[in-house]
Amino acid sequence: MAFEKVGTGMAYPNSKSTPNNKAPEFTGSIDVKGEKLQIALWRQDNHGKQSFSIQITKATNHVQQGNR
Repeated sequence: MAFEKVGTGMAYPNSKSTPNNKAPEFTGSIDVKGEKLQIALWRQDNHGKQSFSIQITKATNHVQQGNR
């Protein structure tokens, strides 16, 4: 199987992340074929091997209303 490079990006340590919250340990953005996407990464221990869980989100025009 061959792969074609379609984008690049960068993730940085998230200062809002603590061991007691669910905030991602790293956040950043990637550009895939001209579309900018947000990424979030969490460290995980997978059967004794360190790995990352990754979430990719796309910007929308929808504004979420919070509780006031």
